[in-house]
Amino acid sequence: MSGDWNRCYKQFVSDKVCYNDLDPGYAAFGGFVNMFLVAARNHTSFLDGTPAYEAGLVNWSIGQKPKSPGLLGFADDNWLNGTQSGVFSFVYPDAVANGYGLTTTMIHEYGHHQSMSHPHDGLDPASGLDFEPSGPTFFGWLGDESNSMMSYIDLNWDFSQFDRDNMARYLTAGYINQANAVLGMIYASPRA
Repeated sequence: MSGDWNRCYKQFVSDKVCYNDLDPGYAAFGGFVNMFLVAARNHTSFLDGTPAYEAGLVNWSIGQKPKSPGLLGFADDNWLNGTQSGVFSFVYPDAVANGYGLTTTMIHEYGHHQSMSHPHDGLDPASGLDFEPSGPTFFGWLGDESNSMMSYIDLNWDFSQFDRDNMARYLTAGYINQANAVLGMIYASPRA
């Protein structure tokens, strides 16, 4: 690693923001924001740029366990404008000793990239509560007892029928939104 990649990784490990010039609000997230920001600012170093869409991947092979316990990978937007930034995976001796390599982490994180969530997280539509399994919603951990690559319990290494059904619902919603946008353009046309 060199340049921004090296600087931002070192600041990630020491929990410091590497691009303070972008938004002072990033300081509240500490170094976690660095991987997204450095990828957004340097995307041409790992994306081809010719297809209509690329799901980027950056793997970090590091010599020691990061400060974040159990950190294997993450996927999120680029923290600049909401565009998907890709998938970030970490491999280090402790992770390998516990049976983890990059493959399963990448599959799981690409699941997030494609809109899938953990079966232990949830949304209560009645209250609008987006919850994780802690405190009064600790029961959410029961969701991991399902056949899903998105589970934290290593039951299998593929996406279940449940995952595929969720993806189909997500894509259907996307198609409906696109159809509505096209319909709006048709109505706006003087030839409509």
